[in-house]
Parts: sequence; C-alpha cells; structure tokens
Amino acid sequence: MEDRKKARLPILPSREEFCQRLQSERVLIVTAETGSGKSTQLPQYAAEHFGSLVVCTQPRVVAAISLARRVAEEYDGKSVGESVGYQVGNENRVKGTDIMFMTDTSLIRQSQRDFDLKHIRVLIVDEAHERSLNTDIIIGIAKILLAKRPDDFYVVIASATIDPACFLQFFNRSTSPTLKVEGQLFPVAINNKTPPDDCSDQKLIENHIVPAVIDLYPQHSGHILVFLPGQGEIERALKIFKSKLPHDCIALPLYGSQSPEDQEKVIRFNEIEKRMVVFCTNVAETSLTIPNVQLVIDSGWAKEARYDVKRRLTVIETVRISRSSADQRKGRAGRTAPGHCVRLYDDKELKRQNIEPEILRSSLDLVLLQLVRLNLNPKTFQFMDQPNTDIINNSLDLLINLKCMDEQKITKRGELSTELGLDPRLSAFIIEIYTEYKSLLELAVAIVAILSAPGTLFFMGGEKQDAKTRIALQAHSHESDLFHLHSVYSTWKNAGGTEIQGKCSQCNKLIRYCICRVKHSNENSLNNKILQHIDASCTSIIKQIKNAHWLQSGDKMPQNLISIIGTQLARFFPEQCGYLLVPQLPIEGVRLVSTDIRANITNTSTFMQKLHINTDRELYQHFVAMNITQLPSGRYIIERLHPILRSDVIVQSAMQNLITMENIGSELAYHMRQELNTYRSESWAKWLVYHYDRSQCRFILWGLEADRLTITSIVKDIYDKTLKKLFDAYQLLECGPIKANFQSGLVCTYISRMTNTLRVNIQNVPCQTTNDLKGWVKNIIDIEWDEIENHVFYTPKIETQKNTYNNQNKHVCLIFKNENTFRRAMGKIPFYYMIEQENDLGRYRDSEKESWGRELVIQTPANVTVEDIINRYGADIVMKCIQLNEKSRVESFIKLNNLPNNTNEADLRQCLEVHNGLTPKYIYVGLTKNNATGWAKITFHNDEQRDQAAIIYNSQLCDTIFPITIIGKRGLKQKFVRTTVMKNDDPNTRHNHPSALLKNIFRVTMINREVALQIFSSRTSTNSAWSTPIYYSSDTSQWSIDSTATTTIYRTDLYPTFQQTIDEICKKFRVELKCKNLPSFGKRCTFNHGNPQNTSLAASMLAQTFAPINIKLNTERQKQLFRELEEIGEIQKWAEELSLVINPNKYRTNVEIRGPQTSQGQLMRRIADYSDNFDCRFRELELSATVATFFRHQKSASAKLQEIASR
Repeated sequence: MEDRKKARLPILPSREEFCQRLQSERVLIVTAETGSGKSTQLPQYAAEHFGSLVVCTQPRVVAAISLARRVAEEYDGKSVGESVGYQVGNENRVKGTDIMFMTDTSLIRQSQRDFDLKHIRVLIVDEAHERSLNTDIIIGIAKILLAKRPDDFYVVIASATIDPACFLQFFNRSTSPTLKVEGQLFPVAINNKTPPDDCSDQKLIENHIVPAVIDLYPQHSGHILVFLPGQGEIERALKIFKSKLPHDCIALPLYGSQSPEDQEKVIRFNEIEKRMVVFCTNVAETSLTIPNVQLVIDSGWAKEARYDVKRRLTVIETVRISRSSADQRKGRAGRTAPGHCVRLYDDKELKRQNIEPEILRSSLDLVLLQLVRLNLNPKTFQFMDQPNTDIINNSLDLLINLKCMDEQKITKRGELSTELGLDPRLSAFIIEIYTEYKSLLELAVAIVAILSAPGTLFFMGGEKQDAKTRIALQAHSHESDLFHLHSVYSTWKNAGGTEIQGKCSQCNKLIRYCICRVKHSNENSLNNKILQHIDASCTSIIKQIKNAHWLQSGDKMPQNLISIIGTQLARFFPEQCGYLLVPQLPIEGVRLVSTDIRANITNTSTFMQKLHINTDRELYQHFVAMNITQLPSGRYIIERLHPILRSDVIVQSAMQNLITMENIGSELAYHMRQELNTYRSESWAKWLVYHYDRSQCRFILWGLEADRLTITSIVKDIYDKTLKKLFDAYQLLECGPIKANFQSGLVCTYISRMTNTLRVNIQNVPCQTTNDLKGWVKNIIDIEWDEIENHVFYTPKIETQKNTYNNQNKHVCLIFKNENTFRRAMGKIPFYYMIEQENDLGRYRDSEKESWGRELVIQTPANVTVEDIINRYGADIVMKCIQLNEKSRVESFIKLNNLPNNTNEADLRQCLEVHNGLTPKYIYVGLTKNNATGWAKITFHNDEQRDQAAIIYNSQLCDTIFPITIIGKRGLKQKFVRTTVMKNDDPNTRHNHPSALLKNIFRVTMINREVALQIFSSRTSTNSAWSTPIYYSSDTSQWSIDSTATTTIYRTDLYPTFQQTIDEICKKFRVELKCKNLPSFGKRCTFNHGNPQNTSLAASMLAQTFAPINIKLNTERQKQLFRELEEIGEIQKWAEELSLVINPNKYRTNVEIRGPQTSQGQLMRRIADYSDNFDCRFRELELSATVATFFRHQKSASAKLQEIASR
C-alpha cells in the first residue's frame, strides 16, 4: 500500500469515496481518465475493502494477462497464481484467491456452470466503452444478479471515455452521480496532418503514414505509438520504416495475435539510449501501459467485424474510428511528460461519438444460445441496446434448424455448442461430420480451430512479398486452402517426438513449450503462438465431443474428402458460396451468389495457383469462402476457399463472352482499360470482365447477356475515341533499323521493333556535368557531341556494384544518331565502363557462367582502393571491380550473463566510472525468459577499451555468488549462480586494429580467361607476366590473389544427393566451397582456393549436374500439346510422381523443369509418348502468302509497307 501511495496515481484520493459509495450504492459508474490508474487500483481497493473475490473483466487477452502480472507485484509482492490470477479462454487459467482478471468470454463460460456467481463479491467491468458483444452480456447478467443477490454482490462499470448516462439509466440509477477521476496533469497537444489530395487509400501507408512518422520523429522525444488498423498494415509500415530507420531507434509491432514474448518486448522496453516506435492496433488503446510514450500518431482507422443481417454474412471492414477511440489513443501520450497526438486525418471525419455496440453489428447466434443455456428468454433479456426483433427471430430460427433448440428449450446439441464456444454453424459442421464419419473428426476439428483462430498461421514479417510467394508455393500442392492450412498445422504438430504424459519424447519439454515445434515454426516462418492456440482448441474440442456420450459416431468410410467437407460447409454457410466469373481468369474475381457480391481471391489461395496453370477448372469453379474482408476502397477479398460441387450453389446469370476484338496493340488496350475503369460505378459494369491477350493482340470482354447491347455500344465508342486520341498524340520518330520478315512476292508478314538499338548504358563515368561529359566522350571514345541524339545521367534502381573508387562517378545513358556511330563507339568504350546489357544489334550481357575463369578475389592492405586495382591492371583489362568488405564492421563488446535481475544500465555505467573505465558506446540490458537473472551487452569503441572493462567487471561483479529461484521438474527450486563475462574475441580482421593488419578484399572480373589465368599464375611475382602495360608502381608484394567461380542452384530440396555431389566436385578439382542460402531452397555456391581453370570447371560441373530442362514452345503444336497436358492434369501428375517442379513463364513460351536428371529424362519420354497420340488430333496447315496477310497484326504490317510504297 505504501508503494502505491508513493506512486501518487490520480485515483488514490478517490479510494475512500469509491469503497464507501460502492458499499452503499452497489452499482458505481467510474469515469477515470487515461493514466489515472483505474485498471490496476480499483480491483485492489475493492479486494482490501470487501475481503472477498473481486473479478475484473477485460475485452482482450493481452490486457488481462498484463494487468494480472502488474497488480500481483503491487498488491502483496507475490507472483501471479497466489493472491492475484487470471483466466483467458477455456483452458488458460491461473488461480487467484483475492483478485481475478478475466476475459468477458471466460466469465460467461463460468456463469453457465454457476449462474449466480456465488464466489464473486465484486464485479468490475473495465473498458466498458468498447461495448463488445460479451461485455453487454456480462452487464445484462450483472443486472439480474443485483436483484437476486441484494446483500453481497456489487458492480463497477469503468472506462476512460464512457458515456455514463446510458449505463446509469440501464441500472435504474439515473440520479446517482458518477465517480469522476482526473488523469495525469500533463497536457497532450493535438495536431492534424491530413493526407495529400492525390494519396489513395491503397497508398496511404507508403505516401502518408510512414513519411509522417519519419518527419515527426526528430521533432519529439520519448517513444512513439503509431496506430494502424491491422497486422497486415503494421508489417507493411515496418518494412518501409526500417529501410529508413534512425540510428537511435528500434521499431516494434504490437497486435493481438503476437506471442506474449513479443508483446513483452514492447511493454518492458528499457533501453535508455534507444527510442522505440511501436506500430500497433487498437490493442494498445486501453489498459496496456507503455512507459515514456510522448507522441501518438493516429491513422484514424480500425478493423471491425460487421454482420450483414440480410446476407447473413460477417465481413471484416476497415472503418474510421469513433471520437471516444480517438480520445483513448490520444491519452496514451503524456503520462510522464507533456505529450503530443498527431492525427493523420481531419477531425470532421470522426462521425461517431462512441464505438457502435458490437451487439448491433454482430451475429447473435451463439449469444442467444448462451442465454437459452442460462434459462433466460432471449426475447425478454435486457440488453443495453436492444437488437432488432427480426435479427433475434432469424437467429432463433437458425438455432432451431441446427437442432440446437426445440420449443424454446436448449437441446443436448445446443448445450454442446455452448460448451465448444464456437459459431453454432461450425459446431454443427463438426457434429455432422462426426455422426457420419468418425475417422474425419480430427480433420473437421482442426479446420474449425484454424477458422476460429485469432490470427494467421503464417508469420508475414520481413519481405511480405517473399512470404506471400512462399505461401503460394506451398498452396500449389493442395486441393483446397483449408487442406493446405490443415497440412501446415499437422506438419507442425508432428515436428517433435510423440507425446508421452504431456511431454515431447524428443526434447522432453511439456508439449506446450515443445522446442521442436518452436524450431519448426522459426525455420518455416510460422506463427507458433497461433499454432499453439489451434492445438489447444483441437484438444479441447475433441475431448468435449467424445465426452458427449449421447452423440453417436458414424462408421462410414470417406471416399472423397473434398466433396464431404465442401458439401457440409456449403450446407451451413450458403451465403459464402460462389463461382468464378471467368474460370481461366481467376484474377478477375468471383461472384458470391446469394449476397450478389463481387470479390477477389487472395493471391496466396490454392485456387489462384491451380487455375493459373490450367488445372481442372471444373473442380475449382465453385467454392465456399470462409473468410471475407472489405477494404476501405469497398473491394471484397475472400480467403480460405474450399471447392464445392456445382449442385451446391445456384449459378445465376452465367457470364458470356460478349466481345472479342482482334489486332489490338498493347498501348491501345491499356487506354481502353483506363476508359472502361471510369464506368465501374455503372450497374452494367458490376460483372464486366475484360482481358488483353498480348501474344494474340486480342481484347476480350465478358459480361451478362442482358447487358450485351449496352456494353457493345459503349466499347465501340471507347475504341473510336481512344484510337483517334493516339493518332493525334503520336508522330513517327527515327529509331534506327528495323527487322522484318517477308514471304514470296515481298509480302511483309512480321515487323520487329528495335527500341534499344542505338542506346548504350555506361558506368563509372567521372563527370558531374554535361560539359564534363562532352570532353570525356571525345577523349575516351572519340565521338563528337553532335553525333549523340540524347543523354541522361541516372541512378540505377538496383546498384550492380557495392562500391566504386569514386562515389561521385555517374551512370550515363547515351543514344546515338545512327548505327555507324553506335558501332564505332561500342568498339572503343573500355570494358570497365560497360554495363552488361542487351540490345537488338548485339549482346553485352554478363552472367555467372560467362564470368567463370575470369573472376579473381584480390586481398590487399587497407590503403588500396578500387582505383588502385584499375590502375594496376588497366581499364581495358578490368571489366568490373567491387570492394567486398566496404561495409564490414566488427563490434568490440562484452556479454555479462547471470546478472541480478534488478541490475540496470546505470549500475553498469557507474561500475566502470568508479574504477576509471572508459565510457562505452551503448549498453543493452535484458532479462532471461524466466526472469530469474539478467544479462547485458556492452559495446565499446575498440578492443582496448573492451579488455579494460572486462577486467573491471571480472573483479567487481564475478566474485559474488547469489541465489535465484527457477522452475524445475518438481516445482520451484533455488540455485546459486555468479556473474560471468564473455568477450567477442575474433582473430580475424577488425576495424580497430592497426591499419597494417587490415585487409581490403576486391572481386575483379577480367576481360577474358587467359588474362585472369596469367594474373593468377604471376601472383607471387612483382612483375607482369603479360604484355599489357601496368600503370601501378607501388609495392604489391602484400597482395594475395585467389580465383572464384559462382553458380546458383534453385530448389535443392529436389536433389537428395546435392551435398554429396558438391563434396565430390570439391575433392576432384581440389577447391573449396562457400554456400549462401536463397529463398525457395536456393543456394549460391562459390568455389575458391584453386586456379581459375579448376574453379571454373567445378562451377560448370555443378551447374550441369543440377541444370533444369528448358523447353521453348516455339511452334503452335508445342503450345497446344503442353496446354492440353496441363488442362487434363497429366503433366502435374507426372511431376509429382517423379519429384519434379514445372515452372512455365508468364506467356507460356518457355517451360522450365527442375529435378533429378533421371526424372527429367523419364518425364521427357512420357511427353514424347503422349505426343504420338496428340499428333493424330493436331493439324497445322500452311497458308499462301496472300492469305497469310489476313491474320493478326501481320496484315497491319503489310498494309503499312504498301502505303509507304505507294507514296
């Protein structure tokens, strides 16, 4: 109590009034501003005054657990599980004798077993302003209990932004005053920073939110909270912000589905010299206290689940927050000092005063069933905001249809549904599967647990596109999104050993803390917390299903899993069934039949992967979508799809091919699409699909037959208007030579544009201005400036070199006036200035293979630069020179382990200061996972300072042995430890060693293999071994030269003998190998420590051993053959049988086959055998030259030449 008084929280003076008024009035409404201490102090005041169990409800799991831990420390100094406990979910319960923090759901479950809640004396409903579905149920039950228990039950309604009038009226206390508690005295200034006019909702994060964070960061001190609507937006913002991260900043996420460890990183952040920027959802709006937050940046958006009563569809929407939420977010700043809140929107956009009660925007199916279970009449139950009668009646009708109710009484099936705590339709899905197919219980339960989990199974951190690509790659091998997710869960579950007495047989840890599963999650970028949640749900659901002895399991043998699961899901979720608008174009979207919604399938769906490669489109044409999200733009995204039969969904007004336009160029098609997009709001355009086939120059439109005349007329007008616009805007420009194909009679059949013919890109140009460039061009390549059509200085998107010898050097694009000048220039530009490129007059392109035998690694003293390497060997000899260690940095630090857990940064700094140690660069202090001891990483400017500090810490900290308490196999036990000091001794090169010991490393590509071999062979000689002049006269005796050759192998998981093969290659050619892991099981293999011939041969052998087959589909016969093999699924089946991966390119002109060479050969033989039969059905007719001109864009080419000739 004394410690709490010292904290001087604003709520402390109200303690006596709170206790006395609650004792006399029994219902008390408390409005306490953010930072007043209401969430931590009110439960303690009530427990001390009433001397019986106090329950405080919280809407979120993270808040309940965090508050329990904090209050346990304050209340009596004991750990959670004694006086203070918590209960979240069905199984996660830590008992407390005086105070329990519970989620609303947990308290409702408890009331099903003991409606009178006899063991609870005081019920505190915290954060009541959120008006969650379960909060309203708790408040309704509390009103009933106040009447049933007039002498020993008390209710507190608490919030920072509550509207007390409606609560007082509900509890018939209209005349009772509210207990108001002021918050912290520090003011919070509010500013508005609205987005630019041209900033779309899709680009809000990139163009407004993150730039605002970067702009505001240096203007303020302390930590920063950035409120965003969801996990996906947080990950996008983190990726962008981290690329521009200030040196003293750490950026962290905070959202509901994170692991407790990740959430603790934010809540217990204690790095003094670092500032924290937290990108968070509304989980940080209430109850959680993040110290030293002085700036809140509010996007003004949040995700809400909204139930469409007419459509019986729950959709996740991104909506503008209410004024009360905006105030809550503002209140996160200014707890310890004056704060600021920057709202990235106009306050006029806050249309709602308070959060709309969830009961008015949610499905009531489970809520009403719970009320019936409590023997309460749903039609007469007193809600604070009474739902529409039709909504209640619709839910009751559904419950009757699901056999959960019978004549207003709950059935055994209904009781089981309330015990499961799931959407009654999902409960019915499990029960129906179990009563027919007992063997499918685990599959059905796992699917439901995955659908009910509070987050995604996949960790989407880092490069989000890489994560999506990884998920899509996995999805390709499954027939359903739900089966894919089940496979991910099943593989994770089996990652460890078998479960024996609740422990993993492999790591001997409790299954809940199984290290094997954690390792599997980390290696495969999975969300371990969500998978644990799913596993716990599966265990609980299966246990409850099997304990329902009245439920008879079925003994049918399942024949078609897809059909069984799909039929049952379609039966219970008909509103979420639909079909693809155009099966061969899944990207164009779908139609949800009964709700008449047009939506798009998420890119990672199995449907997108299967349909893009012409798999059985009939199987994937109809589906049930178990997750639907509405974006701020109004678009719908569907996820977690499962195929269903055509008979399971009624197809209304099927799509028709309305228009096919031939001879449409890509630019014309682009502008036509832009024009058509302006009609999106028209009713006839809702189902319009248009697609441009670039290879056939064909523009195709699909739509409803009823709209054919309207669409045809509008498209014709758009075509005429766009064509005229393009003719007016463009003029013919000279572009150098062209290539054309002619047939007999000089009939042109094809014209090839050569847009890059007279263009060359060069690098390392030591010029800053055009005048400098003029002189350089004349001196180096002997070209007059008037022979150059145009020039551009530019910075490449991806730097091809890590460093050049002069950071002022430029990249330049030169465009020549004619072919002769171009060829003359190409013959005189030194190779060092050339960039690998390709144009229509010749190739200038480098690759791994072309650099074999020409690449050397040169190690030199630290004072040698790239310019010295160029001068040493000559710009005509060196094609490329990169300094490999330009950004290398080795820190000097020590690690202190087993520190007392109350050690902080100030203690460690003082220890050094008192004993004349030097000031470190920075100190990071943390706690071990069990909080038993602390640790610290202390970084210094050089090794000398580090060594001196290590001596001081060894003498001052390591002599004392102290006890710690840890959890052993038999409970708590005491252990004695002492602090240890570890130095990062590294015998390799260091940035702080004397310069004589430092080395620079360069990768140099020579003009040809002969020169590279001569340089390598003469590496021990100070004289040149070849006739090329040497311009570098300094001592090179300390230079060392090695040869290197690199090759990249993808999908190494397909080759069981990969490691054995590279070992044999290294042994054969007497070379060494370094490997770098790449996405999709790729490895970049670099051979070195051998002469150029050996490293080149080693790389060549490795590349050939694991080379894919590339089939170029040059003829129409080849394209039709492979298209047919894909459509019937034959080539996919062969690939699976032979452990191969088949990757066609975007335009289906090339097919790459990766896998063991023997399997590749077998596949080619099967294709050849199949082609014999195919040839019986395929005919290719040769057309005369005259007839040929009537087909595709060749006709246009011939007409153009005839027009020119006629002039």
